[in-house]
Amino acid sequence: MHVTCGVTALPYEWVERLRPGGAIVFPWMPHFSYGYQVRLDVLPDGVAIGRLAGSAAYMMLRSQRGHRATPVRE
Repeated sequence: MHVTCGVTALPYEWVERLRPGGAIVFPWMPHFSYGYQVRLDVLPDGVAIGRLAGSAAYMMLRSQRGHRATPVRE
């Protein structure tokens, strides 16, 4: 599975959709502007393990975007 938007938390449902041996590649963005490229491999017991592979900067998944105040125009 290749995710093309930044996520702060990986939904476990994405891991469940893959067979053992499958991989998830995604930009992990613990902060709003900077993140890391991540690859996780799914093991037979349903655990996903992996490593950080470099830096990444992507638009955040809409449901995981922080709620910032919107300026009011008068």
